[in-house]
Amino acid sequence: MFQAASLPFGRRTAAAIGRDAFWLGTGDSWEVRAYAPDAQLERIVRFDRPQMRVTDALRDAYLAEQLADVDDANEARQLRERHADMPSPELVPPYQHFAVDALQHLWIGEYVLPDQTARTYTIVDPEGRATGRLTMPERTLPLDIGADYLLGLTRDELDVERLTLWRLKRGRGAAP
Repeated sequence: MFQAASLPFGRRTAAAIGRDAFWLGTGDSWEVRAYAPDAQLERIVRFDRPQMRVTDALRDAYLAEQLADVDDANEARQLRERHADMPSPELVPPYQHFAVDALQHLWIGEYVLPDQTARTYTIVDPEGRATGRLTMPERTLPLDIGADYLLGLTRDELDVERLTLWRLKRGRGAAP
């Protein structure tokens, strides 16, 4: 039987399309590139943030999260064996999700660690300046981000989905 699985803490390429830019990040570091519609590199946005090291405790927490939904002892054994054989990167990827809002700001969704259920976004303006950070409610992904609203898809612990609309108040200032 063939099974495919993502590597624990494997880097993830993230991309988002705006009106005037295609944003791309390889997940290697806190670096994101903006490309013009003609595929020319317009800017590189970098943040001076350390990346977390992948530790044995993080690997164990990842495995425990995977085992939480497994009822069959044989399946659990196989999952433990696969996990023991999987290579692990040295660093946790910095992000894993991008979105672009109506004002063409890039929302960089930071990597969600095991046992975390909420994602923090760093918001970057079209010129590449960080303008804020926002932590979404647990298990929520933004579907549409307007100038003054955010429509999110939330999944509860049983994976039941619901849409929620929030008012979005934008402030001034920069975020690291």
